[in-house]
Amino acid sequence: MSFALVTRHAFEIEGGEFKVMIYVSEEDSAPNWKTNDVSAVCSIKIKLTTRFEDLPIHFNNAGEPCRRVAYDIEMTCSGTLLKFAAIVNGVRQPDQNVEASFM
Repeated sequence: MSFALVTRHAFEIEGGEFKVMIYVSEEDSAPNWKTNDVSAVCSIKIKLTTRFEDLPIHFNNAGEPCRRVAYDIEMTCSGTLLKFAAIVNGVRQPDQNVEASFM
């Protein structure tokens, strides 16, 4: 599944990093939004290898220029090990730029 982060200012991606939260639900049919049955299980911090100024320009609904970060998160399971990878604007980020923290 692909996602996008749209930002107008460099300070919104502090230190060239952004966080993605992974949520789980115990319900048989998981809701499309966060309810009391949904809880955070993991936070993934992604450090960009691209400078803010080099991110693609995107115009929001008000016609204001923004920078767009399109990304995919991959999760690989091997035994009891979970490994996360990030593909940002079509470029796989180095392993050391993706850090998962479990709650």
